[in-house]
Amino acid sequence: MNQPISSLDLTDNIIGRLQKNGFHYCHDFKENCENIPQKIHVSNWPSLTEAPSSKTALELLREEIHWQPITTFVPELDSLLKHEISPNMITELSGFPGTGKTQICFHLSVGVNEGETFFISTNKNFASHRLREIAQKCVSDMESALKRIYCVEATDPVELLASVKFLESWLPSHNHVRLLIIDSISWPLKQKPHTERASLIHTIFQNLRILASKYKFA
Repeated sequence: MNQPISSLDLTDNIIGRLQKNGFHYCHDFKENCENIPQKIHVSNWPSLTEAPSSKTALELLREEIHWQPITTFVPELDSLLKHEISPNMITELSGFPGTGKTQICFHLSVGVNEGETFFISTNKNFASHRLREIAQKCVSDMESALKRIYCVEATDPVELLASVKFLESWLPSHNHVRLLIIDSISWPLKQKPHTERASLIHTIFQNLRILASKYKFA
């Protein structure tokens, strides 16, 4: 049975452009990929069509038991986020400026148990001194906690996409990452037209979902 291109996790724009160029089914893409116009870029094609590996219910249960919740050190907030910050999932924190989203991210970074955090800062709000204050207050070994937090700055769309792409080669040698944070995904994209912004966000989320599933981070 031929799988239609429209069933894939691609933006409507890319699907429409592929169809206009005669690509309606997955086998069309595989057999004639060299004829796809260069402007139509589908870098993650193999991951879109590969069947996911299966796991038994027991394996999934063991993974769930093994997963240690990430704490914010605020009991009321931990209760709200208990089932939201989980491996293989992307969680969005939204709110008006100044409502504490970055502070929650800092607390979560410090609260990763037996693992590491990869923090992509896009709005130049990464305050290492604030992380130090949180670590000094909340954990017994401040220096060890800070050593487990990796940070990169990505202040424009190109840098943001490059940072996500970088993870593909970086994560295999850093398989203790349990949390990835982008603060914030909207900031470097705010000047882009709506359709382009939506396409970029879709691409980033698609890549993150693949990585989160493979490396089991939240």
